[in-house]
Amino acid sequence: MAGESKRLSKDELREDEIAEWILQAADFIRERVQYFIGGAIGIILLIFLIDLFIDKQEEDKLHAAEKLGNLVIAEAGGEDSRALQLNEQLLEEFEGTPAASKGILLLANRYYRQGRYADAQGLYQRYLNDDMALDVFEFAAWNGLAACMAAQGQLQQAAQKYQAYADAHNSAQASALALQQAARHLALAGDTDSQKRVLQRIVRDFSTSPVAAKAREDLGML
Repeated sequence: MAGESKRLSKDELREDEIAEWILQAADFIRERVQYFIGGAIGIILLIFLIDLFIDKQEEDKLHAAEKLGNLVIAEAGGEDSRALQLNEQLLEEFEGTPAASKGILLLANRYYRQGRYADAQGLYQRYLNDDMALDVFEFAAWNGLAACMAAQGQLQQAAQKYQAYADAHNSAQASALALQQAARHLALAGDTDSQKRVLQRIVRDFSTSPVAAKAREDLGML
């Protein structure tokens, strides 16, 4: 997102977490070296603790993935109450796992369908702030965030949110769609001048996109 430093890869994030924990464990052993029989025992213990840490991380990921699978099955089967319960448990018990990150979007979509726009908006923003968020779902989260604003009558703010996505992703084709949505919400808000500027931007920056053809048509009607 705009203004943020480049996001670390998932492996890099995990390695940083493990490295920090290793340093803490090493300090623990160093401070209590007199309780161990020789330095070799301390090294063996450190390796053992590292293995336990990694195993726990992997175990959490597996349990989270299993709960996500049960959640999807419950949703497909129309078990709305059970799906909601599983979704909320997934976020509460396995925060920081890839499965929980996906669960944020699922719960946000569910709240949106229920008309709980403020709750959904908070979750869409939470997904965008999540280290496990995937770029492929980023536009979906931005779109959901803007849709929540529009549903609450905040048409100008929704348009600004779509434009912010386009500003942060200049070369992405999804940016053309975001600008199209921004123009639509500006039209609904009655801000014709801003709508025209956004449509002109689509034509200028995404001239080969199918969205540009619609933008030209809309400009001709203004």
